[in-house]
Amino acid sequence: MRFASLMVTLLLTTLPAAAAVRPLQPAGSSIAFTFTQMNVPAQGRFKRFAGTIDFDPAKPETSHIDMQVDVASFSASEDADAEAVKPQWLDASGHPQARFVSSAVKSLGGGHYQATGKLTIKGVSRDVTVPFDFKEQAGGASMDGRFIVRRGDYKVGEGEWSAFDIVANEVAVQFHLVLGAAAH
Repeated sequence: MRFASLMVTLLLTTLPAAAAVRPLQPAGSSIAFTFTQMNVPAQGRFKRFAGTIDFDPAKPETSHIDMQVDVASFSASEDADAEAVKPQWLDASGHPQARFVSSAVKSLGGGHYQATGKLTIKGVSRDVTVPFDFKEQAGGASMDGRFIVRRGDYKVGEGEWSAFDIVANEVAVQFHLVLGAAAH
């Protein structure tokens, strides 16, 4: 019996510790984007998204991020909103979610971090690196970052829209995520 207890204790203490789950608070959070159409910058946002953030700033290598965005919640302008959800763009009926799943998170020092993982849009997955800042706050924390998505890599804008002369290839994605206190 003593041997079994010792083995269980050894196994539990040698397993890597998981990061602490921090509940995403959508009410204070945002995922926005900037794209260029006919050489004019345009901005928008996604109204609905969810995610699981397991993040420990002291041990970022144990962290895991899984974010899902409801692409039908695209919001930029009345005309763009109706067009963006069509099959040649985001294809909200065929691919209702865009998703990022991290495979590694590391510290860059000074509250700056980097998550590497797969971003999937319209069923196409690509490796991406997402830099972000993390700040502890009373009762929770925040994550802020910005990265570039090349829409052509994900077949966003097919057919007559596959050229980048009217709508540019690069889309800047900015996020501000408000997180609750870590659950231990």
